Amino acid sequence: MKESTEHLKWLINFARRDIADELKTIKKTAWMRLQEAIIAFASFESDDRFHIQLVDEESPYRMLTQEMALSFHKMTRVCINSLFSKEMRKEWNTSESIFRRIDGQFWVQLNPAKPGRLLKFETSFENLLNFRLGQTISTSGLSRIKVCSVCGGFFFANIGKKVYCSKRCINRVSRKKWLEDPKNLRKEREWAHQRYKTRTRAKVGQETSIKRRPRSTS
Repeated sequence: MKESTEHLKWLINFARRDIADELKTIKKTAWMRLQEAIIAFASFESDDRFHIQLVDEESPYRMLTQEMALSFHKMTRVCINSLFSKEMRKEWNTSESIFRRIDGQFWVQLNPAKPGRLLKFETSFENLLNFRLGQTISTSGLSRIKVCSVCGGFFFANIGKKVYCSKRCINRVSRKKWLEDPKNLRKEREWAHQRYKTRTRAKVGQETSIKRRPRSTS
């Protein structure tokens, strides 16, 4: 179960990245690390009821192009976003429904239907990624996937009571509460004025006189 949770954490963090932007300037070593991480995710056996065999003649390292990585990233984001949309949430509330809705076409060869026998899947590496996406979420559940109450983005919650995705969002909340005090609001206005004076004098000269803009009383 711990390994499944770690793979869910990797999946969520992967989905939060801007892969499209990263791939524009990615270096060879960074691309190799990303390849290894995606292949490791696809290769993880989280359910001993399944045995998957790839039908591709080439190795996953040759199959996994940057275009495929970007496609998998988009699929992951669409999937996770749909989990928490108002229209879809009820339909995704069980692990079985999650698993059924993940795309991916498989040529499936089943062992004789006897207890304890494996289900054998033959599929391409690209479809295996989608299969692992659904399998990981359905196995690990949704309890660790949270939606940030500040920015609305999803994130993996190490602690069940965590409600913010990052320190940045925590600071936004803290700052908003801090500014609710009139004394702090006056301090912030003074600091903002000092920053403005510093920027302006750096451009036009240190002897420049800068007056405070009168505030409207209405």
